[in-house]
Amino acid sequence: MNIRSNYLKGSISASLGVLSVEWSPHPIMAPADAKDLVLQKHGPLPLSIPSICLVRGPPCYIENAPFEIHTERLVNQRIGTPFTLAYEIRNKTAMDQKLKVFLKESDDEDSLCFMVAGFVDGDVSLGPYERVTLAYTAIATLVGFHTVPPIAVLSERYQTWLVHESTEPCRKIFVMP
Repeated sequence: MNIRSNYLKGSISASLGVLSVEWSPHPIMAPADAKDLVLQKHGPLPLSIPSICLVRGPPCYIENAPFEIHTERLVNQRIGTPFTLAYEIRNKTAMDQKLKVFLKESDDEDSLCFMVAGFVDGDVSLGPYERVTLAYTAIATLVGFHTVPPIAVLSERYQTWLVHESTEPCRKIFVMP
């Protein structure tokens, strides 16, 4: 495995696992025309308990997560009362990072349940070890149990989602009258 040294600084090495093989040799039967042999079996001796061989898997390098994300716990809300949806993102690397932010609109009835204000679409730049809080003010317009508007945050450098609420279990709140 050939990994450049700058990648190894922010990672740990671990085996992909262990392969456990239970081996039990089977004796080889002597040919039928070898009647003058005292033993009818030859080759490895049979074992009453299989022999266990442990083989380590290939090494892999596990990168440290470049970001840390915290969300606030949602509590039940009253209809027409503003509340905040906040996501704190911290860059844990020594590199500048560019993030793309999308506040998704649902196609179901939950999209009509909230009015949302805040940074809903665009780019965010994070300097080395910098934190940013993406905060939205929402107002519930319908009573009941509803999914909050899902957010998606994409890292351009790593081409991966930091937050992708449309595929994760949805965050729901109960809106009281």
